[in-house]
Amino acid sequence: MPSISHREMRNNSASVLRGVQEGETYVVTNDGVPVASIVPSGEQAAELPLVRAATASDRIGSLTRHSIRGSVRETLDELRSER
Repeated sequence: MPSISHREMRNNSASVLRGVQEGETYVVTNDGVPVASIVPSGEQAAELPLVRAATASDRIGSLTRHSIRGSVRETLDELRSER
């Protein structure tokens, strides 16, 4: 099963999809790590190895929420004028 990088898949998507249409299966990598399989419709993708288990993070939930008065456009215009 050929391996292609994310960039190669993005830049040559027509070629990759033609290969899939002809029955080819690809493993897509990101920084050399397998992250996805592209298989012909109706076929089962092979199991990819688990590289790193997902973890929950409270970093986003701990951020302070801020609200603004007026529209976003007005706020951006005001911030731009401060430059």
